[in-house]
Amino acid sequence: MENAVDALQEKGRIGRTADSPNELTVSSHVVGSRLGIQVSDTGPGIPADVMDKIFEPLFNTKRFGVGLGLPVVKGIMQQHGGGVEIESKIGQGTTVTLWLPIPDSSTS
Repeated sequence: MENAVDALQEKGRIGRTADSPNELTVSSHVVGSRLGIQVSDTGPGIPADVMDKIFEPLFNTKRFGVGLGLPVVKGIMQQHGGGVEIESKIGQGTTVTLWLPIPDSSTS
């Protein structure tokens, strides 16, 4: 969420128009036996060269960033049997989906 808010602030500096408002959306959905939690923003998007590195520990594009946020999130999700997907389009925004398995209620 913090990255999404930062992206919206960056877009605001670049130039926001009435037909392209800053938006942050959080939603959830179930696909099969997985729960997807999505955080979407209408920020500037992530360039392809950055996208290739975003899960690398210590990689960072922020002035005061450490570069551990996304690698830690990915590790936690994997420890719980889930994962992280990121889709981004330059000039349109980014969507991060956190996937978690839904336990089978018949085995609980």
